[in-house]
Amino acid sequence: SVMQARADVTSAGWLPAELKLHFSVVDYPTARPLFEQTGFGEMLRDEAMLPFLKDVPWQLRARAGASWLGLMWVDLGVDWNRCAEIPSGEVAWGVFDVDGRPSALLCADVSGKEQQVAQLREEIAAAMKQQQVEAQHEEVDGTIITRYELPPRDNMRGTTLVHFVRAEIFV
Repeated sequence: SVMQARADVTSAGWLPAELKLHFSVVDYPTARPLFEQTGFGEMLRDEAMLPFLKDVPWQLRARAGASWLGLMWVDLGVDWNRCAEIPSGEVAWGVFDVDGRPSALLCADVSGKEQQVAQLREEIAAAMKQQQVEAQHEEVDGTIITRYELPPRDNMRGTTLVHFVRAEIFV
């Protein structure tokens, strides 16, 4: 399970076998600047693409039953570019079913980035508070799990956002 994850083992070794979709970048800090130099990376940074990029995840999620691809978009309420600076190794996305509902998982090796992770968690808390969503905290095996229950919006069902850090993996 994710709770048994270790930063020195790739996500393919500890994510559940029931995944519907798994996407991983083993060395994100190296891969990100290389991707940005590609034609596709340049296209995604074009100002003309911003309206499209903001709308696509919502369109995918708003369809009946939600879309696995739409679930890949994790809305933390904070600047994605800032989040993208934190990983120190692998970043992995997974999509699976929980109680018959499509669910997404984003996890990142954040070894040596404790201060940046603490700041990110504060920013997420502030963004949720601004949306009037209260945090719920639970301790499981010594790990503090933070949960937010977001109400339905933009013609979409309510969403549960959970985050925690275990074995230097931010989930």
